[in-house]
Amino acid sequence: MIEAWNYAARLMDRGKRLSAEHLQMFGNSIEPEKNSQGRWRDCNVRVGSHVAPGFSEVPGLMARYLEMFPSMDPEEAYLEFERIHPFRDGNGRVGKIIFNWAKRTLAMPVWPPNFWGNGNP
Repeated sequence: MIEAWNYAARLMDRGKRLSAEHLQMFGNSIEPEKNSQGRWRDCNVRVGSHVAPGFSEVPGLMARYLEMFPSMDPEEAYLEFERIHPFRDGNGRVGKIIFNWAKRTLAMPVWPPNFWGNGNP
């Protein structure tokens, strides 16, 4: 997690725009055993009662997400990422990076809101 967070902070400091490659690096760094190197998930997932979109939809959803990301507020960016759930595991941790990237608080992190009450997206 620390490696992914520091990488995100360096990218943001250099004025980089968030990309699919960056997100995949975060996911792979956080859960290298479970997340495929350089790819989105290749299976369907369920988190509590939430059934994430099918894995075949993830590339298109993430392309659209990244296109819209600059115009989203931090809460919306976090919530939409968690709804898509593009990795097998580590989505919550990557989501926290995204939330703090969007808020520009990677140097002084804040917790995203708990939209689910029960801890599930």
